[in-house]
Amino acid sequence: MAPFPDTIDVDLKAVLEESFGEVSHEARKLVSDELESVQQEHEKLLLAWHTDVEDIVILGFLHRDTVPVQWTALVEFLKQFGCSNSTE
Repeated sequence: MAPFPDTIDVDLKAVLEESFGEVSHEARKLVSDELESVQQEHEKLLLAWHTDVEDIVILGFLHRDTVPVQWTALVEFLKQFGCSNSTE
């Protein structure tokens, strides 16, 4: 099996190798899996918060115009393209 292409930024790679030495593919895979897991949990948390924000708006404690459009855009993006929706 051919090794995966190295997609890391050259400067970042130099700093990491200076700090930690040469990193094996197995170590990169382990860290990558952990980062993906944390990202998925973070996305789930944001989507759960959105449900609460919507409830607060519906109850009238917060006006819909108070919720930034960026928040709504982020939530729509996560619903459509988030890690928890990946087909892998």
